[in-house]
Amino acid sequence: MSCILKNKHKTDQTTMGMLSFNVSMFLLILSLLSFLRLNSEAAPEYRYHYCSNQTTFTRNSTYQSNLNRLLSSLSSNSTRESGFYNTTVGQTPETRVYGLFFCRGDLTPNDCRDCVSTATKVIVQEQYCPVEKVAVIWYGECVLRYSNQSFFSVMDEAPLISMYNIQNITNSSRFTQLLGTSMNDIVTKASNAPSGAIKFATTEANFSELQKLYSLVQCDSLISSSDCNRCLGTVIGNLPACCAGKQGANVLNPSCFVRYEIYPFYNVQAVPSPSPTPVPLAPPPSKVVVRLVGHTVGGGTWLWGILEVDDERVAMGFGFWLEVEHEFFHGVLEEKKQQLIVNIAIVAPTVVSILLLCIGYYFLSRRGKKKYNAVPYENASSGEITTDSLQHDLATIEAAKNNFADDNKPGSGGFGEVFKVWKLLV
Repeated sequence: MSCILKNKHKTDQTTMGMLSFNVSMFLLILSLLSFLRLNSEAAPEYRYHYCSNQTTFTRNSTYQSNLNRLLSSLSSNSTRESGFYNTTVGQTPETRVYGLFFCRGDLTPNDCRDCVSTATKVIVQEQYCPVEKVAVIWYGECVLRYSNQSFFSVMDEAPLISMYNIQNITNSSRFTQLLGTSMNDIVTKASNAPSGAIKFATTEANFSELQKLYSLVQCDSLISSSDCNRCLGTVIGNLPACCAGKQGANVLNPSCFVRYEIYPFYNVQAVPSPSPTPVPLAPPPSKVVVRLVGHTVGGGTWLWGILEVDDERVAMGFGFWLEVEHEFFHGVLEEKKQQLIVNIAIVAPTVVSILLLCIGYYFLSRRGKKKYNAVPYENASSGEITTDSLQHDLATIEAAKNNFADDNKPGSGGFGEVFKVWKLLV
């Protein structure tokens, strides 16, 4: 019996151990998958790089030391709210290095830091630009470049790099039209950004019930608005040649870039919504006052209405006779006050209805006058004199003035001699 219990106890321990091992392995695999997923999401999206082989530096030289200091400075300043930074390192022209980065306008400072940090480490690796003095690297999230010559505030149109999605779009003609409208809109927004602000803009447009077009443009923050507009015009102008009919494309140069896709490739929530167009306030309505006025005459009271618009009396009348006594109107007898209220309640709606008709007629007449005044003047065809009716040819005038005979000349004036007209041939 004890042997059986021991074996059972041993089996339970084995089962529990296997369960514990399985749970541990499951948690480990889940942690690894989460780590890989987070790393893949955080990794910047490499697009392209360019190195000029016309100028190179010697390894372990002063120039390389200055370049390393420059890249370290760019990385250290990559959490700025502006998403942009430029600096210069080196004392002499031969060893001086100029560099900058600008991050995509929708990124957080931490996302910008991750991209710039990656770019500063990758750009000098052997497969990229290990000894070149002039280099630029593009990621989906940032652009980093450096040179031995100052390029700050200078627009560079070369090199021009074009990439596109291999998938074709359906209804390419409508897509191209929608893309053109979207690009025109955001180029204007980006290039007109205030001085010192990020020259960045995005837009979304519905292409179909299931597809939406996402477009983005951005310029180097140091170039002028006019240069930004011209730079974006250059890269967008390359889209028909490289990427017509494609679901997505990305065209880059060192100073600006443009990209569009049919999926969100930027943080849509981080992009501020455009300010709503202010709705013009309607003019204040005219002040309309209807006054009911009573006047006691003998044993009764006349009740009539007065219509005032903007403190101007425009209508008066509609008298009604109320069979009430003098002291009743003035409220001396308490028991008759209710009768007066009843009488006025019966008469007043009629008065108000008529006054409302007057109000309507008044405003319609005012509207009609405004409409008439807005119509440009034209000569009517019925009985109106124009300058043409006052002009006659010379033969008609000679006949009417008897060939300008002296007998028909009663005198002369400052504008010439005057002749009588015996008959006018028309």
